[in-house]
Amino acid sequence: MLQWAQLFRVLECMHAALSCGAYMTKRDIYYRDVALFSNQRTVDDMVDRIAITLNLSRTQLGVGATSKGLVIGPVAFARERPRRFKQETTLIPDPVQGLSVYAKVDWVLVVEKDAVFETLTAHAFLDHAPGAGCLVTGKGYPDVGTRWMLTQISQQCPT
Repeated sequence: MLQWAQLFRVLECMHAALSCGAYMTKRDIYYRDVALFSNQRTVDDMVDRIAITLNLSRTQLGVGATSKGLVIGPVAFARERPRRFKQETTLIPDPVQGLSVYAKVDWVLVVEKDAVFETLTAHAFLDHAPGAGCLVTGKGYPDVGTRWMLTQISQQCPT
């Protein structure tokens, strides 16, 4: 009986988000009813099972994961092409937010560890490297947003 209650609560949250064009994370769903979901993993599994059953992506269901990847360089996330690119560390959004990736890069350096990313950033690595490039970290295992962004950049800047 508990699993049915959990399923309907997750579906209710998805429906509410999709009805008003909103976006929610799996963490948002968990915190809407902590007593019902004994842990975060329960929500994660439920969302994944619903997506598989309906043959839809989490993005199509209006649900994503909490972003954790970082990028610095001439990369922007927006609904339309930006006029300027800022050189500041930016949290990579989940693709479900409906933003596009815009990049003006010749190269991308992906580093696994956040500590390495922070060290390179602190030492102004991009200012000393040849050409226009960006640094990216997934802080260990890259999340969906980080992988999505890298795919978008590779399609825009295939060299």
